[in-house]
Amino acid sequence: LQSQPWYNPREGTICARVAQATNLVPATSMIFGITDAAGATSRMLVYFDGAGGISANCFDRGAQQAATSIAGSAAPIGQVRKVAMSWKQGRFIVQCDDKPAVAVGLASIPTYTGPTLWLGQRNNGADPFDGFFQDFVYWPKAANATEIVSLTPETETITG
Repeated sequence: LQSQPWYNPREGTICARVAQATNLVPATSMIFGITDAAGATSRMLVYFDGAGGISANCFDRGAQQAATSIAGSAAPIGQVRKVAMSWKQGRFIVQCDDKPAVAVGLASIPTYTGPTLWLGQRNNGADPFDGFFQDFVYWPKAANATEIVSLTPETETITG
């Protein structure tokens, strides 16, 4: 990611369609995120929590900047889920399926040493996801709380 000219360290949006294959998951099962290459002291992660709901967190050099979960977001195993995350200075937004976006303040965007994009796991295979990705898209622009709800991997432009 760090060598890609399209990566924007100041803001962005990720959207994926995923489905869990089993409920035999660890306490957290990583969907997607960005971390430091060598560890996870700086990170933005979206994951299934132990109850199958969608949660997210953001840390900058070991200090938590944001953490949230989407109420009522658990769904049956095998159901394809749309999950999205958007960030920029001052806001961190997570959204899934037809649920309203959950926006929390973001005091600091993570400072990465070798930012690495992870799908279905994170550093060294931690928090594995047992399921499949139907679609995955990254935009170098932050979606706002209104547009993230209607966002799909087919969306071409984000106004922010």
